[in-house]
This record gives sequence, structure tokens and C-alpha cells, in this order.
Amino acid sequence: MCMEVVGGTWRSIVPILYQIPYGFGNSIMAGLAYLYREWRDLHLALSLLSSFYIVYLWFVPESPRWLLATGNKKEAIDILQNAAKCNGMDTEKVQVVVNGLAPDLKNENKATLSALFATRELARRNVLLYINWLIAGVTFYAFSQYVGKVGSNLYFTAAISGFVAFPGTLLCVCIIRRFGRRLTIASAHILTAICFFGILAVPAGIYNQDWPRVVLAGVGIVGLSISMPALYLFTGELFPTTVRNAGVGMSVMFSRMGSMIAPMVITMQDISPSLPLIVLGVAALVETALILFLPETKGMPLPETIQDLEFKNDNAVCHTDAYTLGGQDPEGLFPVILGHEGGGIVESVGEGVTNVQTGDHVIPLYIPQCGECKFCKSPKTNLCQKIRVTQGHGVMPDGTSRFTCNGKSLYHFMGCSTFSEYTVVADISVAKVNAAAPLDKVCLLGCGVPTGYGAALNTAKVEKGSTCAVWGLGAVGLAVGIGCKVAGASRIIGVDVNPDKFEIAKEFGFNEFVNPKDYEKPIQEVLIEKTDGGLDYTFECVGNVHTMRAALESCHKGWGVSTIVGVAGAGQEISTRPFQLVTGRVWKGTAFGGWKSRDSVPKLVEEYCKDKKVMCLDKFITHNLKMDQINEAFHLMHKGESIRTVVSIAQAN
Repeated sequence: MCMEVVGGTWRSIVPILYQIPYGFGNSIMAGLAYLYREWRDLHLALSLLSSFYIVYLWFVPESPRWLLATGNKKEAIDILQNAAKCNGMDTEKVQVVVNGLAPDLKNENKATLSALFATRELARRNVLLYINWLIAGVTFYAFSQYVGKVGSNLYFTAAISGFVAFPGTLLCVCIIRRFGRRLTIASAHILTAICFFGILAVPAGIYNQDWPRVVLAGVGIVGLSISMPALYLFTGELFPTTVRNAGVGMSVMFSRMGSMIAPMVITMQDISPSLPLIVLGVAALVETALILFLPETKGMPLPETIQDLEFKNDNAVCHTDAYTLGGQDPEGLFPVILGHEGGGIVESVGEGVTNVQTGDHVIPLYIPQCGECKFCKSPKTNLCQKIRVTQGHGVMPDGTSRFTCNGKSLYHFMGCSTFSEYTVVADISVAKVNAAAPLDKVCLLGCGVPTGYGAALNTAKVEKGSTCAVWGLGAVGLAVGIGCKVAGASRIIGVDVNPDKFEIAKEFGFNEFVNPKDYEKPIQEVLIEKTDGGLDYTFECVGNVHTMRAALESCHKGWGVSTIVGVAGAGQEISTRPFQLVTGRVWKGTAFGGWKSRDSVPKLVEEYCKDKKVMCLDKFITHNLKMDQINEAFHLMHKGESIRTVVSIAQAN
């Protein structure tokens, strides 16, 4: 609950600080035990105190995050509006934001305990967490019982151990925010193990004093009071919202099992006085090793209810990123994490994901493929609409963002957001590819290359012996050239105002070039003269409404087909004389080259692996930069000095 009602940096503070009363409660319990020497009376007193939990039902609201994730939007809005009112904020904005971003998810995500083991990664996390919690339960409760034997006064030592948990919890907040969850928990376990072995090394009553062993016991309690709150937080962050209660509850259940084993560990002193501490010390070290097999969650957004993926990646910089960055995208939202042409390795999978698993090499897809909507079922289009609305709003299918910065939410970009070490995408927006394919090459198959290649093969359906012209010799235009060549076109003409691009374009299938600046008359007239009445196929890859018209009017009367590939700025409109269409010319448009994304991208990767001369991705890559040089990648693109720049996250780190 604590981690779900706060966000950003507060998530590392609030869930841990709430553990402070727990330490004070242990000290109070020592006082109650002193007053009630009969254990039955003590348990009766403790049971009466626990009845105050019933008050929670009236004073503590349900988690809005959980309500939204499970489709209870109305109740979530009511709670959020009450919170906004208490904080002096505009309550109307709450409803607008939630209704605008969160789709109706009711009955879509009925999570059960079986969901905890729905995927290999979830099962792996569960097993590791259960073992950790079992050992933590044994260690914490056994040492709590043993600590009374360290000093001469059982009640005083127990009370002190409760109070020293206070500095341990404060230390946990400081350490975990700087070093993350895993390192904090592992370090605390090592500290605790050192104290266990240290108590063994210090004889009881040395110099007629108990304080050396009491101090070591206190430091050991500090270590435990660092690790336990951190483990609670870490566990909650590893589970999606819909099964978080179940996941944490199951984990804590194993801790309770550990508390049942704890007395058995203490009775080992009947075999040898040193044996309990040896067992506890070794257990703490085992827990240290196991915790390192779990993924770090520091700075990561809480997973929610849909099939999420997180993966490290390589990216290519595409004009579409610059298009949105420049404010020309009508759906552009800020602040946003850009990037949509990437490749990566799955770090973890969310609830219900079955098409990929941890370790798979994948390419994110800005056009998903659910296989269920009428668009996916139609052979006429690749424009899956399953998550179109939320993707356009810059959020995940459940209406929330997985990115935050300084406590504020960031928007997703095209369902991909690959300019990040980790990203989260819907399972229908990712394609598993051959692990042998280099990600820093095949990442280009996330957008530009398939778009141009498919525009020629799938959308225009270029025929053998035909004449073609391509406006714009960037990565997409060059990919169109490859498609035209594969289709058997006899003449492939490149049209660009930058003659420096002509020589390299020859490597992509182009055999003629035209620079509009070299002519005083419209370029369409020039091309009609050069091609005996016009071209069979033209492709506009610039995103300029004027060149779109020129491309259409360069087509041959009666059968010429012009395909718009480039994206024009917000509010711009295309125009031509209706007579151009009446006389048989066809104007088409394409997105992602018409490829059914999840079906086709793996095949394109295989095509590259088999014949790098045809699908020559390596030739597209003119620069390789680190993530902290990404601005340079955009500058190169704007100046026309690059075809594709691959930005590597790994190099940056």
C-alpha cells in the first residue's frame, strides 16, 4: 500500500519509514513481557492491541493504483479526488486525466495465484524471493530469540534491540536511495553475518562485562533492520500491481515459516553453544548470494497489469524522432522518452506474457500486431488498432506510464521509447528475433528499412522491368531502392537536392539521379520527359507536401502509382488537380511498408542473416555513438551527413 500511493523518489522512503513503529513495537513488547510474565496474559494483551487494525477499514482508502489496474476506475477517481481536495488541488483535473488516459479495463485482468508462475521469469523471481524470505525469517526471529541470551537481562536486551532498529531503518533509507535495493540488502546481510561470527569470537562475560557481545548484537539488529524493510520494498517492486498483494503475501508467508524454524535453530545450542550462530551466519551469507540473482528495481517504474517487457537496447536515430522533437507531430506529447527503432534483450516479462521470455532478443514495434482486431485479420492492412488510442496518448494499454523523472511521469513514444537503458512495451508490440543476429544492426528493422523496402514490395508492388523514382535518399528512400531492385525494376531514379548522396545510393540499387536544383522547370516535367511519358512507380520519402504532389504528377497516365512514405507536419494538406487521378494515376500511402509486424520482422532478420548483400543493413550505418552523444546523432541527421546512426546504451555504460 505504501509504495502504491506514492511515486517517484518517495517510493524509496515511505514504505521503509513505516517500519519504524515496528521497532518501537518490539521495545514495547519487551515492556509488556516484563509486566505480564505469564505468556497467556501477554498474548491476550497483544491480541487486544491488534484489534485496532479494524479501524483501517474506515480511515485508510484502497490503493488507487490497484483499483485502476483492475478496472475499478470510478472508485479510484473518487479516492484521487478526495486526495486532491485535501491537497488543495483541482479535483476536476483528476477525472479528466484518468478518463483520458485509462481505458476501461474491467474484467480484463483477473489475476490469480497461478499468475505468479505464469512465466519462467515470474517463477524464477518467486522461487528466489521465497528462499530469501525463508532465510530472512529464520535469521530475524532466531536472532531475536537468541539476543536475550547475549546479555544478562533478557528484557533490557530485547528492549534495546527494538530501539536500535530505529537508526537501522534511517540508514536503510539513505543507503537504498544511493546504492539500490540489491546492494543494500546484500551489504546488510554481510554486516549481520559478521556480527554473528563476532559474537562467537567474543567470550561471554569477558572481563566480567557483557557489553562487547551486546554491542555486536545491537549492530546485528541494525543490519537486520536495514535488510528487512529493504526486502519488503524490493519484493513489492518485483511484482505487477494486480498480483502484488499475492506476491508479497506469499513471500511473507515463507518468512513466517522461517519463524517456525527459528526455535529449532536455537535448540541447536544443546548440541553446541556455537552452532546457532554458525547456522545463522552461513544463512545470512547464502541470502546475500541469492539476492544478487534478482533484477535491480531502483529507478524503475512499478510494473502494472498488462504484459510488460523491459529490455536493454541498441537504437537507431530516425527522422520520426526529430519530427516529434521539432513539434510537428500532432500527437506529440512532452515530456517524453523518444526512440522507436531499437533492439534489445528481454530483462523480465510481465503477467501473462507467453510470446517471449527472459533472455530473448527482440525488436520493439511501433505498429503492434494483436492478431485479433479486424485490421489484423484483414490481409489488406497492417494497422493493428488494439492499443492505438493509448499509444497515441503516450501511455501503456492500461492508461499509465512506466517512466518517471524526479517524481513526475514521462510519456511513452510510439509504444517503444527506446532511448532508454530499459523500456517497457506491450507484448503485442515486440517481435522475438534470431539471437545470432547482431542487435546493433537489426535494430534498423524496427522502422526505416522495412518501411522503405515494404513500400516497394508490399504497397506499390513494383513489377519487373518497371521505371521507378524515389524522392529523398535518406535511409527510408535507400531502402525503397533495395525493394525496387529486388522486384526487378529496370530504372531506379533517385531525386534529391543533395548530390553528395548520389554515389552511395548506387550501392542500394539506384542507377540514375536527378537534382531538382539543376532545372528551372518543375521536376515532374523533367521526369516525364526522361521516362517517355512518366514513371510506373514513384515514392515520396521526404514528408513534404510539395514533393508529394510532384511525385504523383511524375507518374505515367493510365497506370502510374505514387506511394507516400514520408510524414508531413501537423496541419499540412496535400493537393493536386483531380484530372491527375481521373486519368488513371493512383495515390497510395504506407506505414511500416505494409508488413504485419510480429510476423514479418523475424523473417526480415533471417533475410539479413542469410544474404547481407541484399538486405545490406551494414551499409545504412554510417556512425556508431554512445547514448550521451545522442544530440550529435540528431545534428548529423539534420545536416545530411549520416544515413543511420546507431546509439548504443551498452557503450554509454
